[in-house]
Amino acid sequence: MFDLLPTAYILTIFPMLMIFAAVGDIISMKITNHLVLLVVASFYVGAILIGMPLETILVHTAVGIGFFLLGFILHIIGISGGGDIKLLSAILLWVGPYHADYLILFTLLYGGAVVILSLWLKNIPMNHFMLKNSAWMRTIASDGKFVPYGIAICAGALTTYTNTIWFEKLNDLPIS
Repeated sequence: MFDLLPTAYILTIFPMLMIFAAVGDIISMKITNHLVLLVVASFYVGAILIGMPLETILVHTAVGIGFFLLGFILHIIGISGGGDIKLLSAILLWVGPYHADYLILFTLLYGGAVVILSLWLKNIPMNHFMLKNSAWMRTIASDGKFVPYGIAICAGALTTYTNTIWFEKLNDLPIS
């Protein structure tokens, strides 16, 4: 049997945080700083638990910071939301440099589906009871350009996660 704490951590913490982020984005159209900080902090706790080498931690950190700086520019010129950029930067800590391209690819694919669904929802008459009484549905259906892209980011992260160093480490954990 695997050492239970690192195994449970790898299998639960990141997926739970992604689910919380996606649901939070659906409900409030916001990705909170608290959640982003939890994603960041949980990376470092997990890295210590699995005995990730310092060099690997630093490379993952550099990828996250690098994307945050790029994302800041994208946010300033109005291409992306600040919460989305912060969440992607925090996720890139977990994913690292070798799977960042998969994260971006899957996020774009899922993002296309979210945008199409959002456009479709904008065309639904708002006289249906459930739609009329849903704050997030009214936000999506408004003329604004609000799209809960956090859903796509989290789906891309979960799709990518199982191929990362974290799951490779499951094979390396001692059997007790």
